[in-house]
Amino acid sequence: PITAEKLNYLNEEVIRFGKLINNLNLLKQFESESGKFKAETIFLDDLIVDLYNDFIVDANKKRIRLDYEVEPHHPYRITGD
Repeated sequence: PITAEKLNYLNEEVIRFGKLINNLNLLKQFESESGKFKAETIFLDDLIVDLYNDFIVDANKKRIRLDYEVEPHHPYRITGD
């Protein structure tokens, strides 16, 4: 017999399968784009400074202290996309 409990369970399963399909489609899209890797040098010290500057105003408003330390003349680089 059909009950409200069974219908709720089936509805939850349909939602779960929908999310699974969306995740699989996202994975498929990521894999198809992975062949388009464009390697370049990323300077991490510059990235850290940029991130600091992006968040310092909001951090100060919330009374959060942000600090960073970068050794001068040290190559903080990686190769990435």
